[in-house]
Amino acid sequence: MSRAERHLAIPVLQASDVEGARAHIASVFIPHGLLPHDGGALGFRLAHFRTPRLTFGHATYGADMELLCPAMETSYHVNLTLKGTTRVQQGAAEAQTTARRTGAAFNANEPYRVRWSPDAVQLALKLPCRAVDEQLAALLGAPMPPVRLDLTFDLADPAGRGLLSAVHHLKQQFSLAADTGSVPRPIIAQLESYVLTQTLLAIPNNHSDALRVEPAQVGRSYVRRAAELVEQRADEPWTVEDLAREVSVGARALQSGFRRELGVTPMQYLREIRLRRARDELLNGSDQRVSEIAVKWGFYHLGRFSQQYRQRFGVHPSETLRRSSS
Repeated sequence: MSRAERHLAIPVLQASDVEGARAHIASVFIPHGLLPHDGGALGFRLAHFRTPRLTFGHATYGADMELLCPAMETSYHVNLTLKGTTRVQQGAAEAQTTARRTGAAFNANEPYRVRWSPDAVQLALKLPCRAVDEQLAALLGAPMPPVRLDLTFDLADPAGRGLLSAVHHLKQQFSLAADTGSVPRPIIAQLESYVLTQTLLAIPNNHSDALRVEPAQVGRSYVRRAAELVEQRADEPWTVEDLAREVSVGARALQSGFRRELGVTPMQYLREIRLRRARDELLNGSDQRVSEIAVKWGFYHLGRFSQQYRQRFGVHPSETLRRSSS
């Protein structure tokens, strides 16, 4: 185990034989066949965690191995190749992925194969079909036919880099939980939405054209209603998708409307309201600690809250509290 991994709050499974590696992958992702091609010892490692809407893995085999996977039926599977190469096949389509250049995506209704080079390292996502379809509906503002993903996608273009960044951020937040003990549920919901959205934008699919089209403008009344909800219920764990559903528009249209009318995104607007509410409590000489006030208003990382507070008001939150008590 690497020094970095020793400090992660992410379980790491290891195996030196085929059966051990197969059992580990089956327990996290799906039962499958595992075919060795070079006969050497494995250096299998899998860091993994689950959230309500996805399963994450960071895996390597350290050997020439081929996975023979049945149809997942209720989930998509996505691989982001970080090192080495893989050969992938689903149905009549075959392709190769290369490190930080190409990723692979597998639909739920067909078996697939993945052959790993000995040096291959990949980030893997298991995404329930329902979660993907609901995220698409939230983005476009209406239920849509089921998503059909292309086998491969570009990891080097802006959308692909966006997906890599989203997944790395997801992993980082769970790694930081080594200090806090867990990732707060509101943060998990935001991370899930971030990853699901970037997946739909990065991987070509049957709805890519609709996702690329500039969303229809929403009227000022929708933006005003969403802003009012944020102000009235700023302590609730909003995501953009939740807010858009409340006012009956698509998330992309609401994002565009906020930028046009208010010059910020919905989440930036929410952060501003929460910073003001936190400052109000600090100015009123609250008997709560800064950390308690921060968490109350949705700031779960105290260092980041302090930085954002200082950028907005010019002082650290502890200074505001100290001055109000003097």
